[in-house]
Amino acid sequence: MINIYGRARPMGIGRAESRIEADLAALDPTGGDLHAAHGSGTIEVVSPAPADIVQVEGDSRAHATDGVNRMRRASDVDTDAGELARLVMDADEDVRWWAAQNPSTPTLALVACLEEEVHHLVITALLNNPQLPSDNIERFAKHPSPDVKRAASRRLKEMVSESPQSG
Repeated sequence: MINIYGRARPMGIGRAESRIEADLAALDPTGGDLHAAHGSGTIEVVSPAPADIVQVEGDSRAHATDGVNRMRRASDVDTDAGELARLVMDADEDVRWWAAQNPSTPTLALVACLEEEVHHLVITALLNNPQLPSDNIERFAKHPSPDVKRAASRRLKEMVSESPQSG
């Protein structure tokens, strides 16, 4: 983690320290000045002390931890199938991406996600999952995303090479 106190504006890393010190010189770090300035959007604050982060950032840190935990569960092949079915439909596309590529995610959940999914990286992960039935792939061969097209084409080639007529 990079700990920064400074104005909410772009700044070069090389000169960050001196500009931050100048920006904060007038603020009382022990009083409510930092919280008020952060609340008004005039400074961004990340503190080395987790308690300070929670105080300043509210519940966003707890939300971030929850998101990381959901991603971990979505990527774990030992996660319960019912939970994976929920995670593949999660509001967070990163969580969906992990669950979409997990071979333990139930087939019906993968198909349901594919019907609703709009994020090209999640669609690509779904198409790369061997548990996704092949009959769901052909319509993605002309998708606007090159990643999706490539994944669909690869699966379609595998289907042809595995078919009894090709052997």
